[in-house]
Amino acid sequence: MAETNKISKVRSNIGVRPERFAETIRLTVHQAEPKTFDEAVSESAKWRNAMHEEMASHREHGTWDITELPPGRKAIGCKWVYKRKQDETGQVARYKARLAAQGFSQKFGTDYDLVFASVVK
Repeated sequence: MAETNKISKVRSNIGVRPERFAETIRLTVHQAEPKTFDEAVSESAKWRNAMHEEMASHREHGTWDITELPPGRKAIGCKWVYKRKQDETGQVARYKARLAAQGFSQKFGTDYDLVFASVVK
């Protein structure tokens, strides 16, 4: 039985992004969203307004109730997530801020005991 020679080809463009992504990369570098609350507040009043809109939406929809924690329990943390929404020409159309719960910190059986997915019948 004859052995076949395996020829390994070495690409010259390993680690080089395709040119079609160049404009997206430039926009991302120059218009990076803030990663922390402090960055957002220090960067622009538009982020502060976006956070106020998000909190107003939570109040309007009755997302949560303020209650006392049971003994031995910890509150679930949260994090602000920031995104610039662009129009079809690439101009910033809106500053969006979302308050995301850090549900990964919950433990099954301790913090919750029922898992379900809501579906439309």
